[in-house]
Amino acid sequence: MTKSQRSTTGCVACKSRRKKCDETKPRCLRCLSAGRPCSYDYVEYSHSEKHRVKRTKPAAQNSYNSDIVTAETIPIGSSLPDPGPSAILSYAANSNYSVSHDMRGNDTSINLNQALARDPTRSLPYDISFDTQPIPIGRGLHSSNNPLGVVRVPTDAPQVYGTIPVTSGPSMHIVAELELEPEDDEDEEGTGDLEGVHAILCRPLTMDKNVKDNTLSFVLQCYSEWAIASVFEPRKMAYIMREQIIEQFAFENSRVRTILLANIMSMYAKNLTMGRSGATMLRRLALTAQMDASRFIESPPSPVPELDQQNAIRVLDNVLEILSLHTHTLSTSECFQLVCNTAAVFRRACPEPEGQPVNLANIMLSPNLNLRHFGYLEILSNVATGRPLYFQFEVPFSLELCDQMYRMQDSCGLQWLYGVPDQFIMLFAWIYSLSQRPDSDNLELVAWIETNLPQIKLAIDHFGDPLLRIRRMAVLECWRFVVLIYLYMFLCKSNASDPRVVHTHTGFMRLIRGLKPGRHPDCLIAPIIIAGVATIEEQDRDTIRQRILNVQQWATRGTAANDHMRVLEDIWARTRAERRPAVWSDLREAYYRVSGQ
Repeated sequence: MTKSQRSTTGCVACKSRRKKCDETKPRCLRCLSAGRPCSYDYVEYSHSEKHRVKRTKPAAQNSYNSDIVTAETIPIGSSLPDPGPSAILSYAANSNYSVSHDMRGNDTSINLNQALARDPTRSLPYDISFDTQPIPIGRGLHSSNNPLGVVRVPTDAPQVYGTIPVTSGPSMHIVAELELEPEDDEDEEGTGDLEGVHAILCRPLTMDKNVKDNTLSFVLQCYSEWAIASVFEPRKMAYIMREQIIEQFAFENSRVRTILLANIMSMYAKNLTMGRSGATMLRRLALTAQMDASRFIESPPSPVPELDQQNAIRVLDNVLEILSLHTHTLSTSECFQLVCNTAAVFRRACPEPEGQPVNLANIMLSPNLNLRHFGYLEILSNVATGRPLYFQFEVPFSLELCDQMYRMQDSCGLQWLYGVPDQFIMLFAWIYSLSQRPDSDNLELVAWIETNLPQIKLAIDHFGDPLLRIRRMAVLECWRFVVLIYLYMFLCKSNASDPRVVHTHTGFMRLIRGLKPGRHPDCLIAPIIIAGVATIEEQDRDTIRQRILNVQQWATRGTAANDHMRVLEDIWARTRAERRPAVWSDLREAYYRVSGQ
């Protein structure tokens, strides 16, 4: 069988490692993300041939494939000169930068409502519903009386989904048995664009007199680099965000803000850490968004409820990308602060009247990306940190609802962002709501969850790189184990030595050990952290330490991910000193000790 040729005309580093090279000048994306020096060897022409186009020297071919002719490829982004971060910062500094909120003016922020058509569907199956108890968030809240309709929003991005094995037996561990890792000691997954995200976001643009030369191309490239480094399914994110980014350039205020965000994304994507200048820029953007949120809350609500909801959503639009960057680059306390300061805005964006619980299913199936994002993070942060919820939620749950969310993944899902299935977000919230009931130890409900959890179908994008698809399947199955750990330790109040917890944790660790270290699942730290609470054996703790600290961005002190590792170390140290297994309340105590929040 002829061995496939890798890079023969790329940079020196890629050719020597026989890696695919996108040939971006002056440094290819693979070398940028890996932090390696990057240089090119060019073909030398005689003086009479100086007019010829500069070409890189091909790598030496092996004897067995010397007869193969390598097609010349066009370097990604070669026709789009990169102005560089300094040029963009200079442009932004000379602009009159402010994030304005003329609530009845142009919507200058990323808003999927304008980009996607709507088509109503059936009502949700409200089979079982309980209320959660909130913690106060300060000021009184206002909301409209009209319920948010559940809609299906078609998208023009082609989607093909498969179903992950859902039986509770050995097939839940099938991914751990697959030996499909590359032989090279370098992780393919985190060092290149294996799924064409750059091509989707940065395909040729129609010329527009209102667009500054090269700036939009630069921004799209920065977004693609950030998505590849940070997003669970960057290919899907590329389809969702491309047109929205282009819309940002129709207005001066949103254009400048988007350029600043693109620079921050580029800084992070190149080194997988955030330097002082990038962190300062991000904090200033976050402060501006929080000031806008405060002004909105202090202003009287519109007499038209629907208009007040739209105004609240416009304020939330300025927080989505900032919050996503916060979770990867800044500390846990700063992330909590940003969410806390915008929580009241989220409540006003919800349709339920003040004093009534927010219907979480309607939020998770909303066509508005920011409503879904805040609801998603509210539940996820509660599970991962033990922090009480800010709001009272009505949480319907049924297998029919899970099937509906599975069918609507192409329009209303958020699994593509953090890698947590939307159905499990609903299940986490439902388990939390059950804990607020007097009969929270209802064995029939626990048995119902145990029985039906394997039946929940999870969607995975079948386009893209096969190896990445397998890793993503493994991440989703990790969450299936985490749901059971949360059920036993939080709802049933079992400790880490309970036989049910031990059995579930063993399955989780088997799955983790069966995967070669890489961006998936290691950089998606939440399932590892939650399972870490139940980790007793020192060998398992060492495995978790290695998986977390081997990811560069998580080893950096001062980031939320590094805070998570410190939380686990605190739990393990206290339980070791007290000679007892961990209980769920240890998680909340550890977060308070580490972050003060």
